Amino acid sequence: MRKFLFIFIALFVLVSCSSKTPKKAENPVDLYVAGVNLMNAKKYDKAVDKFKAIREQYPFDPMALVAAVKLGDTYFLKKDYVLAAGTYEDYFKAHPDEENIPYILFRLGECYEKLSPSIDRDQANTVKGIERITYLRNRYPTSSYAKESESRLKRFIQKLADRELYVGEFYVRTAQYNACVIRLEDMLKRYPASKNMDKALFYLVTAHRELGNQDKSDAYLERLRKEYPKSIYSRSTVRQRKTLKVVREEEKKATSPGTTAASAPRAAASDPARASLQATGIPVASATTSTVPAAEATAATPQYKERKKKEIDLRPPEAEPAAQASPEPVKVAAVQTKPAESAAVTAPETKEQGKTVPEDRSKTRGADKALGFLDQKKPIDIVSDTMEGFDKEKYVFFKGSVVAKQDDLYIYSDTMEAFMSADTNEIEKANAKGNVRIIKQNRTATCKEALFDNLKGEIILKGNAVVTSGKDKVEGDVVTYYVNEDRAVVTAEKSKKAKVTIYPQKN
Repeated sequence: MRKFLFIFIALFVLVSCSSKTPKKAENPVDLYVAGVNLMNAKKYDKAVDKFKAIREQYPFDPMALVAAVKLGDTYFLKKDYVLAAGTYEDYFKAHPDEENIPYILFRLGECYEKLSPSIDRDQANTVKGIERITYLRNRYPTSSYAKESESRLKRFIQKLADRELYVGEFYVRTAQYNACVIRLEDMLKRYPASKNMDKALFYLVTAHRELGNQDKSDAYLERLRKEYPKSIYSRSTVRQRKTLKVVREEEKKATSPGTTAASAPRAAASDPARASLQATGIPVASATTSTVPAAEATAATPQYKERKKKEIDLRPPEAEPAAQASPEPVKVAAVQTKPAESAAVTAPETKEQGKTVPEDRSKTRGADKALGFLDQKKPIDIVSDTMEGFDKEKYVFFKGSVVAKQDDLYIYSDTMEAFMSADTNEIEKANAKGNVRIIKQNRTATCKEALFDNLKGEIILKGNAVVTSGKDKVEGDVVTYYVNEDRAVVTAEKSKKAKVTIYPQKN
């Protein structure tokens, strides 16, 4: 019995120690076919494993080169453009004269276009894309991939030009005019066929004018008007210069030898109108009764400067003063850019020794505390993704991330419409729609739509309007603020109630 048990155990041990039949290794062709099938079935991770196996197990096999290309294609289809670009770059550097190089360069251009960020970010990938496509066109000009890459190369160049314009526009908005000139003049030399050249010329006109280089400013202005006569930037600049010509002609008449002494009091009485013109950046020479010859008077007249930029003023219009110092006002310019101060406001003005002094309004509190956002004496700059101007209709439409700024006041909205006056070229009405937010220090307002009516002197907030000032809060469906009367009216829906919370001031 023991003998049979010993034989059984020995046989069991021998069977358990026997090895399995070794699995036959896949050849590179089978791995390649399997990888391609997996890639076509969108099983990219498994396809990557197959192509990597060819490169690792058969590095010197000719199939390894084809597998490297397919590995890059798999990463590209997987939308992993960083790994795809890295794989293609390794192939290009290791085999610069291989027959697949035109295809590799074409794919690199596609990868870098996918990796190229927006114009407010670094454009290193855009530059790499230009380098690879330029190499493709120069080395393989007859290749079909070179012809297909021409449109992509144009997009790359346009993006770099847009980047330079974006930076130049930032320098204009931050008053860094020297940096703006360097950027935009370099843009004109490097990208002469790019789009938005009219906008670049407009900013160069503005920058040189602010730096005191009037000759260069006039030269760029002439180029802008000649090459882009239908551009909105050309038309707006022409309107400003026509206004300057009118002012110069009127002042020549005021300083001519035929000017009598009786006209001097009228010129002196028109100081408010002159001040309003000077607020727009147009200097106005004062009329005098001096006996200086006309030639010397003309030489003594200061150089006229154009306005810094086209500014949009959303303040409500104001009526003419009740009392005039002279029966006949002097016509200083054909267009008055800012109307005179109203005499019917809550805080009237008093005169002391010929000077106009506004009364103290610190005692008025209530609606002005909650809605006192706009400063009537300052312009508002409006920036958006796109802007459409209609000269005949005197209408401007801003769309996309609209931001209106006046010092520390910010108005955000999806769209904004501005209706201009045909006579004064000022904004009569402005309508902001979509996610309207108004922020000024500790004062905020949110609503769906905001209407600024300068003719009536009204600011209307519609659609779940909420206005806060510190702890004070006003809620309603419609909040109407009458600027000249310094009062607000809150209206609520039938099913809701208007709510006003005002905390007392601490002494």
